[in-house]
Amino acid sequence: MAMRRFRAVSCVLMFEGKILMLKRGTNVRTNPGLWSVVAGEIDAGEKPVDTAYREIGEELGWARSNVELLREGSPFEVNPKPGSVTSVYTFLFLASRGDVKLNEEHTEYRWASVGETSALDTVPKFDEVLRSLGMTGCTVSES
Repeated sequence: MAMRRFRAVSCVLMFEGKILMLKRGTNVRTNPGLWSVVAGEIDAGEKPVDTAYREIGEELGWARSNVELLREGSPFEVNPKPGSVTSVYTFLFLASRGDVKLNEEHTEYRWASVGETSALDTVPKFDEVLRSLGMTGCTVSES
C-alpha cells in the first residue's frame, strides 16, 4: 500500500506576549477535543504561506492586515495514522488584536504563555510546532 502524503500549516499567533490556543470541536475529522493553533490542509498548488493566511481568515474571520508574519519555521513530518504522512509548515504571526470569533471548528480559545501550553491537552507533536519556530525553553521576542 502506498503512503498517502498530505501538507498542512500550523499558525502560531502572538498578542501581548501570549499565543492563541484553540480547542478543537468534537465534530472535526482530526484531533477532536484537543488544543491547537490555527491549522489546516494545504490545497493542491497552494503555497504554504497562502494557506496560513486563508486559515486565519476562515478560523478567526481576520483579514490579512490583522497579522504580521514574523517567521517561518522548518517543516517537519507527522504520521497521523498508519499509511499516511503529513508535512507540517509552521508560521509565527504577530496579531494586531486579541478578540477572537470562533468558527464551527473550535469550541473555546485562550491566550496562553508558551509555558502554559504544556498544561493543555494539545494535539500530537504540538511541541514540534513550537520548536520549529524557536519557541521552546525561551522567551519569545516579537521583533
